[in-house]
Amino acid sequence: MQIANKLTKVVYSSDSSFGQDVIEASKSMPVIVDMYADWCGPCQMVAPIIEELSNEYESKVKFVKVNTDDNSQLASKYEIMSIPTIMVFMYGTLVFKEAGALPKEQMKQFVEEVLRSWDEIQEYAKQNPGTNIEELIAKEMELGEDETK
Repeated sequence: MQIANKLTKVVYSSDSSFGQDVIEASKSMPVIVDMYADWCGPCQMVAPIIEELSNEYESKVKFVKVNTDDNSQLASKYEIMSIPTIMVFMYGTLVFKEAGALPKEQMKQFVEEVLRSWDEIQEYAKQNPGTNIEELIAKEMELGEDETK
């Protein structure tokens, strides 16, 4: 696991560390993944926004960056067709994926929406002890995929 620099909490992940950096980490907090490439202009516009938000939401959301040129297995697995692509993982499951760059205010609103969803899941878990949240989320995502087919 490589930290971007001392001023940011963004983690740079790879094909080999993604399971730990993202999948496992998403079981204790939401993880927002920025799929990018160094040569991508819009990616360069998003980078400082991700860095700022990583500091602002340090204990609530984990921010991870994956260079698609260096990590083609992940790009293929998650069917990344254009960059930047933002993905959100909760409880080990990909729950959101969207290509394109957002301005800072919209990105911040997006992070707030992710946190509201996370809080709703946490509240549901408290009200329904014994529920396997990982299975519930995975099943909900499968149902959503079926509806789009």
